[in-house]
Amino acid sequence: GSILFHAGISAGDNSGGDVILRAGDVLQTFGSAGGSVFVAAGAGQIGGRLEIGGGAGVDNLGGSIEMSSGSGGIDDTGSTCVASSGSSKTGDVSMRTGIGVGSFSGILRLGSGDALRSAGNVCLVTGTTSKNDSGDVIVSSGSTEGRPAPG
Repeated sequence: GSILFHAGISAGDNSGGDVILRAGDVLQTFGSAGGSVFVAAGAGQIGGRLEIGGGAGVDNLGGSIEMSSGSGGIDDTGSTCVASSGSSKTGDVSMRTGIGVGSFSGILRLGSGDALRSAGNVCLVTGTTSKNDSGDVIVSSGSTEGRPAPG
């Protein structure tokens, strides 16, 4: 069966209700960790899909999606990883902006954060292989009205 968490529909207010799912905090024990939140689709001959999407903006701006690691009070922050799972042939990982139906598509930014001492690197690397060739790193711009991008 299915489980639905729904905050309801707002007819006279400026915003719909929120759904908040949060694990527990630990405040007193040194070295202890707060609770984790696990969200996973079901297993089967074909595994279930996990979709996360911002809300549609009927007349205006659509909702955003934010993923960030937790802050560390005096220590390092957590890492953020987006990866496909390991198998005989792994799935692709794609990041792109949507199609600009009206005029413009969004900007895709890859960068490291600012720092007082040393900012992090931006690395584009392919995987290694013991057979055949490893992948290429390809950087190219788009085309304009059918003209190919400059080399």
